[in-house]
Amino acid sequence: MLTFIIFSAIIGISKAQLDFKDCGSKNGAVKSIEVEGCTETPCKLIRGKNANVKIKFIPTISTITLRPRFTATVSGFSLNFSLDENDGCLLGASCPADRNVENQIEFSVPILNSFPIVKGQIKMRIVGDRNINIVCIEMPMQTSN
Repeated sequence: MLTFIIFSAIIGISKAQLDFKDCGSKNGAVKSIEVEGCTETPCKLIRGKNANVKIKFIPTISTITLRPRFTATVSGFSLNFSLDENDGCLLGASCPADRNVENQIEFSVPILNSFPIVKGQIKMRIVGDRNINIVCIEMPMQTSN
């Protein structure tokens, strides 16, 4: 169920650049985040659909690895989760990532019909070598039918 909540934070049907809160981008800057089907926050993640997400960012350090990390918070309860594919280099990122060169990660998360209808926050981080935080994004989400 917790994986559902996190996946739910990333769903939609049309593309738009979204407003988000920077939650501690230490070694980079987020250029944009797009969630297919989401045109405003909170993103309404539709059960039975996939959430297709693209995060564009500019790292201020060079790194060989890039990995997405997620935390969903609902009703004060936080849960870390990961995708089936956890290697950002296999999710569309250019690796190794060069300093001050725009990069992006794209991924898809199924929002299952069995997920409950909830509202919460999703935190998405991209980390580099030695788990160093590159960028961090936080935004509201909710699941719906």
